[in-house]
Amino acid sequence: MIHPPLRGAALFNTAQGGNAMPMGIGPMEIVIVAIIALLVLGPKRLPDAGRSLGRGLREFKGALSSKDEADDAEIERRVEAATASRS
Repeated sequence: MIHPPLRGAALFNTAQGGNAMPMGIGPMEIVIVAIIALLVLGPKRLPDAGRSLGRGLREFKGALSSKDEADDAEIERRVEAATASRS
């Protein structure tokens, strides 16, 4: 099996014996993004931005899980209705 050549962070992560993270994002890239966020937002607004991001992710996750629960309840209701109509 022929693999395409690795480039960028994926090459660095696998060359060092580590696992390549999704989309080739490694610890160095995360540090660079954190430094840029600190420079753009400043030390006073950075905690608020982090809190807002956390709340948004939590709401998104909750919306996805509640949708799954609603889908599960709908499937159970349909199965019960189908079994009841067969009897």
